[in-house]
Amino acid sequence: MNGVARGPSNDFLRALLAEAEWTGQDLARAVNVVGAEAGLGLRYGRASVSQWVSGTRPRDPGPALVAEALSRRLGRSVTAAEAGFAGEPDVWWGWSLPAKLAELAAAAGADRRAARRVCVYRLAACEVPVWRTGGGRPQVTDLRGAGDRDRPVGWTARMAGRELELATIVVRLLSMVDQSYGGGVMRAPASAFLAHVVGPWLNAPLDGRARGELMAVCSQLAHLCGFMSFDDHAQGPAQRFYRTSLLIASDGGRREEFAWALRAMSVQAHSLGHFRPALQLAESAVSPRLTVLTRASVSGQVAVALASTGSRRRALREIGKAEELLDRALDTPSHSVGSYHRAALAFQKATVHAHLHDPGAALEALREALPLWSAAERRSRAITLARMAELELGQGLLEEAVATAHRFLDDCSQIHSARVRGALTGLRARFRPHGKNQAARALLQRAAQAANALGTAQRAAPV
Repeated sequence: MNGVARGPSNDFLRALLAEAEWTGQDLARAVNVVGAEAGLGLRYGRASVSQWVSGTRPRDPGPALVAEALSRRLGRSVTAAEAGFAGEPDVWWGWSLPAKLAELAAAAGADRRAARRVCVYRLAACEVPVWRTGGGRPQVTDLRGAGDRDRPVGWTARMAGRELELATIVVRLLSMVDQSYGGGVMRAPASAFLAHVVGPWLNAPLDGRARGELMAVCSQLAHLCGFMSFDDHAQGPAQRFYRTSLLIASDGGRREEFAWALRAMSVQAHSLGHFRPALQLAESAVSPRLTVLTRASVSGQVAVALASTGSRRRALREIGKAEELLDRALDTPSHSVGSYHRAALAFQKATVHAHLHDPGAALEALREALPLWSAAERRSRAITLARMAELELGQGLLEEAVATAHRFLDDCSQIHSARVRGALTGLRARFRPHGKNQAARALLQRAAQAANALGTAQRAAPV
């Protein structure tokens, strides 16, 4: 991402640096962090910032990354133009829903420019409307503003039923593929199906139950596209898909889908280290009007977020509440894209204990989770094994860690998941100091072969 043509001195950026009380090195470090969230391996330094202040414009998505870094520091929205960088602004958030979905589908496919336009994870987008218990749905943009040309004509409730059946089957199949083979396999086709097949249905002239059910499955599909993007480390598109799921759920009066979307956004924020926003998102999803299973899932995520912010007592109380609710919901069918069961609860327990600096309890919870994942949930099992190996290594259990890591390698070969590839990279780094041990050395050799097969060599996103 070298700079492009030099222009006049960038006094806007210089003023923002002064307001932020940042040096050039501070800004470069913050931009690298935002870039890492977007899957970019950036190495900006003070010299790069000096060039920007002197009038050089970084290649896209550099201006958007700079704007986001400054927005986080200053606690207010800063656009690329306000940072002194002319060019195409991030207008995705103001587009009609069909245009948003088309852009995300293009980004998931082969359109590199679209991928650059939507790659940045925006912390400000974690602020979402709360479903008011007594006041109806949150006030969000109505979905029907795309114009008559996007409106299906001649629809009937019977036709809607057929489309609903198709979409439900596709969501179920895509979810099964995602669980077993990872988000990278079907992310592009799923995004295209949402944008070009399902998206136009949202403007169908339907009311009542038929519209609500159609909105529910559309929200679920947007959620699934978001999770596939998240699993593929495409954090900007994931956030936008989750927001779209939230919007559709709100417009259709679908409280369950609304809560699951908030929970997913919390999981994403937590994974990126934004612990306070993760807690706010999870707590926004809490409602006594949700099904018992959804309440259990939300409570588990609230517990994780509380633990990440150091609230030990509340976190343990909340994870206990999740367990109690799950006991009451054992016969409840899983949500289409948000399955929650004993294994998921145990994994949340492990995360809570890890945040509370109790690695022994975290390891015990992971060992509880492992046999509870179904054979189809290959990715979840692989991530559990990778985390187990890390904790065993940290506890000085080298022999056990090696055996666990081999089980991880058994699972990961068919999984197209950036999270799994990241786990493999992390394991290799943790085992290298033990390379003099024969078993660890053999594991490292096998892990290197797996890394080559999965293409884990660092590849910068197309910029």
